[in-house]
Amino acid sequence: MLQFTTDLAVPLTIDFDLEERLAEIPREMTVKGMFLARAAGVLGSDLQAILPTLTHPPRFGRFIPFADYPVVDHMRVSVLAAFKEHPRLAKAEAIRIYERESVHTVAASTIGKVMVKLIPDVKAAYMRVPETSRMIAPSWEIKAFVEGERTVRLSYRNSAGFLDCGTIGSLEGIALMYKETPKIEVILATRRSADYIVRW
Repeated sequence: MLQFTTDLAVPLTIDFDLEERLAEIPREMTVKGMFLARAAGVLGSDLQAILPTLTHPPRFGRFIPFADYPVVDHMRVSVLAAFKEHPRLAKAEAIRIYERESVHTVAASTIGKVMVKLIPDVKAAYMRVPETSRMIAPSWEIKAFVEGERTVRLSYRNSAGFLDCGTIGSLEGIALMYKETPKIEVILATRRSADYIVRW
């Protein structure tokens, strides 16, 4: 078990082997392609060299927002985009920042603006994470609990990828979208199970 508390001003320094992480992801897990357009844009011409390494490369080399793709492919493309966009950062911090920025990309979209208007505050946004995640990555098991006026707990089970950095960035991005400053207590039980106590 790994436990630590994040601060926006303190970089993550966790190291990992990318291929080892990707090998742990069940091949049957899928995710919608809505975040892959940004990754493809960041990678640019480098994407062509990555496509042959994917388990199910997209038809015609383009990712469709609401099509299903293997989580392992999504993670490979997104992580390599993070490394390219933030080459001077440690790997975990690059992924954290990239995922944090991805939340802002969604919030700036037409559908994102509608969602922000419909969800009045950061607590409500966190409580909607399980429902939203089911639409994007249906096999992930996420539950949200209110633990205080400005505290929620999110429990991730049967998840995949980068719970020790990418998910942290996504959760930070939600708070920042509502002009709040988050601190997250991370309790990482396994590579696929974690709890996040988020305070703002």
